[in-house]
Formats: sequence, structure tokens, C-alpha cells
Amino acid sequence: MHPQERKLRSRFRGALLGCAVGDALGFPHQDYSRSFMRSLPGPLTAAFPKHSSGFYPLGQYSDDTQEACAVAEAIIESGGVDGQIVAEHMIPLWRDQLIVDRSLAGTEAMQRIVKGETTWEHSGLPLGRIENCSIPRVIAVGLWEHAHLEDLGDSAEKVTAITHRDPRPIAASAAYAAALAYAVVSDDLILGTFIDQVSRAAGRFSGDLAEAILDFPRILSQTEYRAHEIICRVAEGGPEGRTPGFDEGVTDNAIMTILAVIYDFLKNPFDFEKAVESALRAGGDVDTVAALTGALSGSLLGQEAIPEHLATGVLDSVVIGDRADRLLNRWLECKGPKDE
Repeated sequence: MHPQERKLRSRFRGALLGCAVGDALGFPHQDYSRSFMRSLPGPLTAAFPKHSSGFYPLGQYSDDTQEACAVAEAIIESGGVDGQIVAEHMIPLWRDQLIVDRSLAGTEAMQRIVKGETTWEHSGLPLGRIENCSIPRVIAVGLWEHAHLEDLGDSAEKVTAITHRDPRPIAASAAYAAALAYAVVSDDLILGTFIDQVSRAAGRFSGDLAEAILDFPRILSQTEYRAHEIICRVAEGGPEGRTPGFDEGVTDNAIMTILAVIYDFLKNPFDFEKAVESALRAGGDVDTVAALTGALSGSLLGQEAIPEHLATGVLDSVVIGDRADRLLNRWLECKGPKDE
């Protein structure tokens, strides 16, 4: 195997397995407050915690990983990002009651498709709805378009539009896909280059989010507590000072989510466990934030950076790793030769 292909294979696996691992670490702590998460003895990445319901096995992930994998399978099938085929791969999760810890927003949109009331082009929730459930969906988009950034925005918009039409969640999805695309081909992380690429992707849909991303050099210079206050204020559009609801943690607001993920990643770019730990300690929608942080870290550092007991212990680890391999194989078939 060529060294470049070997590296990409590790990065693709790192992204999908990193998503599942972060998701499974956060799922049992979903919606716990920031103060509660910070009070837990650590490290929180030492082992998968039990879910309080007693229903789920150790290493169970949620809808975030399920949707990320559904998009990956759709791309493998079609050799591209086709909104109709993505929707077809997502439908069984709701139709057959397979979705785990489903989001209210995603369910509201998907049930309309499942019931035949609309098509994927018109199923997205209206302006003003800015939940984050679409962001994990673009993990496979970032991998697929890592060498074709000119197509990344359109692809991110297609998979986001299934549930959201507001430009802000589309911008958050595009920004995340661009961040992952940068990571998967990089051996180092140059802050200015990373921020510029991510900001440009967001700016096509939201100038406010693009500006917030460009402010990361300042945000990173703050204490962790102050940085999260800034992120919360930017997401909610409030004035300087303490933001109501801050101690509840990261909400399902797409702007808050993408900024929190970028922060956790940039504070710990070369340590998978520390990055995911930071995401978990922030509280709130921890499964989504940890899943996205884990995928981004894994795409930069490769599968080897994920602790083996987590990479092999997460539910369906072999299937997820094989899916990443098949996604890369399809990419090499469709796009790789054109780049050589």
C-alpha cells in the first residue's frame, strides 16, 4: 500500500471511529450541566460509562454516529453526495425505529419524509430553526471532499437541507466539513490557514459565523471558562458579560456547537483524549460535541491516536472501520486517480 493511501486510510478510520467513540463517551452524560460534568472524577475517557437507563450496552453511540454512517453509506453507493440517496439511507433509522436518542428537530423533519408528506428538497425546517443535528452528517462530506474544496459547500448544504433551511446551521455544517477536510490532509496544524479555510466555508452562508471563527486567536488566549462564555454569547447574540443559561453547557444551537468543537480541538490538537475530555467537561449536548470533536481529532491524528480500548470497545467498531475503508476505496475509485 502506498504511504499516502495508508495515511488516508488511518485518517478516514480515525474520523468515523473518533465520532463513535466521542459519541459513546458522551451519550450517558447527555444534558448534564457544566458544573456536574466538571465535578466528575476523571479522566472521562478512561472507559465507556454505563447509561442510567440500563438498557444500552457499554460503547453505545447515539443518532449522531448513526447519521454520520448513513451519509457515508450513501456516498459509497452513489460515488458522490446525492441528497436523495442520503435521505434514502436516513429514512430506515426513523421508519424502523432504529434511531437512538433521536433529536426532536431531526425527527420533525424526517417524519415528514417517512410519511410521504414531502421530499428531501422541501423537508427542512423553516428559517429560525438552528439546531445542530445536521453537523455530524457532514463528517463523510469532509472526508469525501477533502481534495475538492470547491464542492464542499454544495455538498454540505445538500445533507443539511434535509432537516434545516436556515443558513446558520448550513454554515455550521460547511465550517465543520472544511475543518475536517483540512485535518485529514495535514501533518501539522497552522492556525491561520486552518481558521481561514473554515471561515471561508462558513462565510458562504453566514458572515456572522465567519467573523466569529476569525476571532479564534483571541478566544484561544482566554481562560477556558471565559472562552466558553464568549462562545455562548456569540451563539445567542447577547451583550458582553455573563450569558443566561451558561452553566447548562453547550446547547443544540448549531453556532454554539461548531464554535465549541473548534475550541476543544484547537486547545488540544495533538491529543485525542484531552480534546474529547474538554468536550465532555463543557456539559450540555455532550454526545454531539464529543462526537464532532472526536471525529475532527481522529481525522488529523489517525486511528492510532484513539486509545485501543475505546476504538475496539465502541459498538460496531469493526463495521465502522470497514465503512471508513470502503469510503476511502470509493474515493480512490472516483476522485483519487484524477489527482495523481
